[in-house]
Amino acid sequence: MLVPGTHARSWESTRALCAEHSVDLALGAHPWFLDEAARAPTAEDLTGCVALGEIGLDRPHAKAHGGWDRQLRLLRQQLELAVELDLPVVLHVVKAHGPMLEELRRLGRVRGLLHSFMGPTELLSPYSALGLKFSFGPAVMRAGVRRGLEALRACPRDLLLFESDAPDGGRPAALPDLVAFASALRGEAVGAVRPF
Repeated sequence: MLVPGTHARSWESTRALCAEHSVDLALGAHPWFLDEAARAPTAEDLTGCVALGEIGLDRPHAKAHGGWDRQLRLLRQQLELAVELDLPVVLHVVKAHGPMLEELRRLGRVRGLLHSFMGPTELLSPYSALGLKFSFGPAVMRAGVRRGLEALRACPRDLLLFESDAPDGGRPAALPDLVAFASALRGEAVGAVRPF
């Protein structure tokens, strides 16, 4: 299990929670929480982390709240640090796949995953060519998410991961339901959730 701390004010409490429950830790500056106090984590901040994230680009959030340039600047800082420390990334990307792919290509191969991936299917190839996997959350089970279902069906098994997206999108106890749903959709036997 991986728990991300999404902004500097939450990193200490997230680290304590992960230590208390013996779960893996990731820290990053999420594009939703880029106020004046936002900063990218340092190498020291990432001590004990298994990944850097959740980080990314969110165009609708930038349009509603401003801050596209700040999102882009912090994303670049964090991607460069992930490469330097050889840490995988947990990417949040909403209506910003072109700029995200551009940033990833600039760096070359980057390990990690696209969090709560909802397609479209055409993005599987360019992201996987850069070394990324695809994590699907409970949102893919909602009515009206055709692109997400198509992407889940088409995602190569070795690139497929599942997440609860707790506390916002679900709860960890619901993961077996998500795996069963995905297995039925893909016409596969229910197997173990692959570790990241």
